[in-house]
Amino acid sequence: MTNAAQKIESALGALREALAEVQPPTPLAVESAPEGMVNTAKLAVKLGVHPRTIANWRTAGCPCLRISSRGYRYDLAAVRQWLAARGGAS
Repeated sequence: MTNAAQKIESALGALREALAEVQPPTPLAVESAPEGMVNTAKLAVKLGVHPRTIANWRTAGCPCLRISSRGYRYDLAAVRQWLAARGGAS
């Protein structure tokens, strides 16, 4: 084995050791959402709108907590306040 190959092998060994010590992040579970918050479907029912409307509001800045790649939770009072500030329906 050449000197360069030994250096590469040594560096790879150190990298493997370092990676073995890294712990993956713990995903935020649904149960981690603060109490009193509702999901998109429940918020839509409470406000009398379609869930797609909630998604549109979210992209417009509606306050929400992202709990997973596709899951959100909303504080009903904060959403109503946001809607009132922008002149929307509640």
